[in-house]
Amino acid sequence: MKRLLSFALAFLISLSTFAQPADPGSETRLTGEQLVEDVRLMREAMELMHAGLYRHTPKAEMDQHFDQLEADVGAGMTLGDFYLRLSRFLAKVQDGHTYANYYNQPDHVKEQVTNTATRVPFAFRLVEDRMIITKNASDSEHLAPGAEVTHLNGKPVKALVGTLMPLVKADGGNDAKRLSDLEVMGAERYTAFDVYLPMVIDIETDITVRTLNTQGETATVTVPVLTRDERLAILSERYEMPTSIDDLWAFELLDDETAYLQLGTFTVWNLSFKWVPFLRDAFDQMEKAGTKNLILDIRGNEGGLTEVMNALFTKVVRTPITMPPVRSVMTFNKVPERLRPYVGTWDQSLMDMTESLVLTEDSVYVDRDSSVEPTTIPAGMKPFSGHTYVLVGAANSSATFYLSGVMKRNPDATLVGQMTGGNLRGTTGGAIYFLNLPNSGVEVDVPAIATSLLGEQPDRGIIPDVIVPRTVADVRAGRDAELQRALE
Repeated sequence: MKRLLSFALAFLISLSTFAQPADPGSETRLTGEQLVEDVRLMREAMELMHAGLYRHTPKAEMDQHFDQLEADVGAGMTLGDFYLRLSRFLAKVQDGHTYANYYNQPDHVKEQVTNTATRVPFAFRLVEDRMIITKNASDSEHLAPGAEVTHLNGKPVKALVGTLMPLVKADGGNDAKRLSDLEVMGAERYTAFDVYLPMVIDIETDITVRTLNTQGETATVTVPVLTRDERLAILSERYEMPTSIDDLWAFELLDDETAYLQLGTFTVWNLSFKWVPFLRDAFDQMEKAGTKNLILDIRGNEGGLTEVMNALFTKVVRTPITMPPVRSVMTFNKVPERLRPYVGTWDQSLMDMTESLVLTEDSVYVDRDSSVEPTTIPAGMKPFSGHTYVLVGAANSSATFYLSGVMKRNPDATLVGQMTGGNLRGTTGGAIYFLNLPNSGVEVDVPAIATSLLGEQPDRGIIPDVIVPRTVADVRAGRDAELQRALE
C-alpha cells in the first residue's frame, strides 16, 4: 500500500468482464428502471470509494448532479445516449482518472458506442482555438496538412469544441488537458474526439468538412468517415507514423554533446522489449560518448508504471531533491460485500486493506506507516553528469505530472514546453477500481487515493521553466518548436 499511496498515480489500461445484454449486436435500449438502478449503484460506489469526489465540486453541487442524472435517465434511452449522459456527468467530477474508460468497455459497448466507424479522415492539432490538419487520410486535396478545418457538418469548430469539452476528463480547471485529449494524432486506439463526436453531430457514412487553406481559400467537401484501423492504415502508408507502442520509445545521440531520449508512454507492460535494459543502455552510451546535454521527451505521455519514473530518478538526479509534504488518503478500507459483484481491480489486495490502513481523526484512511513530511529523492549512484532538458505538455497528467514536478525542482534539469496536465491542487488515482454497471454493462473507472499538497495551491498544472507557445505557424510548417528551443 505504501507504493500505492505515493503522489505518483498510475494510468492503468485493463480489461474487465461485464454482464451482457441480450443480442449485443443490436442497438440496445434500456428502461428507466434499469438505468436508475445503474446510477444509484454508481452513486453508492463513488460516494464510498472516490476520495477526490468533492475536491473540485462541492458535495451539495455533486448531489445535485447525481439527482439530475437519475432524473435524466428515468424515461429510458439507448445505450449510446446513456454513455453520453454518463460521460457528461463524470466530467463534472473534474478528475483525470474518472470516466467511462474507452479501453475497459465490454464488447457490446465498444461495438455500439466507442468503436463505431465514424472517425474523421484526418489527424489534427487544436492550437490558438483552431483545428489544423496534420495528416490526411482522405482523397481530397482540400484536407491537406496545414489546412484549417472551420466547420464539421456545418457546425463551427470552435462551437463544436465547446460542446465536446464538458465531456472530457481532466483535473480541476486544467482545460489544456481537455484540449489535448480532443486532438487526433492518428495512431491512438481511442481519443475523446473520436468517441464523442458522433454523439453530438450526426455522422453515418460521411462528413462534410469546410476548410481554409494556407492561401486563404475556402472549400467544402464531403468525404467518407473511416474506422480507426482504416484511418491508421492509410496514414501509415502516407506518413511516418508509430506502427506500435514500441515506437514511442527512442534513443539517439544527436551529436558529440547532445542525446535525445523519447519516452512516449509508461505503460511498459505493452512493450515488446524490456524497458530496464533499454534505459541502462541509453545512459551507458551517453557516458561513453561524454554527452553533456540530454533532451528527455515525455510529451504525449499521460503516465503508467511509476517504476519507470523512479528508474529515471536514479539516472538524472545527482543532487538530492526535497519534495514538499503531501497527504494521500482513502475514504474506505474494504470494498463492502454488496459492491463486490460489480467491482474489479488489478490487485485483489485492494479489496480488503484493513491490515494496512488506519482511520484518522478526520475520518479518512491513511497508510499505517505514512507521515505528512517532506520527502527526499536521493541522488543516483552513478547519475548522468550533464544537464537534462525535459520536453513537457498538457498530456502529462499522471505519473508524468509527478515526474515533471520533480524535474522542476532538479537544479540539473530544465522543463521546456507548455503547462502540464494534472493539477497542483491534487489528483486522485493510485488504486483504480473498475465499476461494472449491471444493466447497461458500461464500466466506470473509480480512483480511490486522493493526494494533495498542503496549503492553498493554484488550479493548474506545472508551468515549465521555458515556455514555448504552440502556434499555427509551427504546426503548419511541421516544426517541432519545443525540441528546437531545447537544442538552442
